[in-house]
Amino acid sequence: MSEFKNLTKIIESYKKLETELSNINDTSKIAELSKKFSDMTPLVTQIMYLEKIEKELVDVESLVSSSDKELRDIAFIEKEKLQNQIEKQKMKLKFY
Repeated sequence: MSEFKNLTKIIESYKKLETELSNINDTSKIAELSKKFSDMTPLVTQIMYLEKIEKELVDVESLVSSSDKELRDIAFIEKEKLQNQIEKQKMKLKFY
């Protein structure tokens, strides 16, 4: 995810905002932070999905070198599928 270095910062900001929302009593500030949180949610959801499929790819890559041919074949197919999903997800994120 090196080409998306700011994605981690976005998630950190989102989590910080979530914590602020849970600890605030000022209603005018709640409305402002809730709006910001709501606006960030779709992007953060997409980032988290990308992270999830990247982790799945790492797991599948370890199976590609399996001595079990059937398992290796399934892992190879899954690897290609995940790589395609990752590329599509990265394209989606470029438009945010």
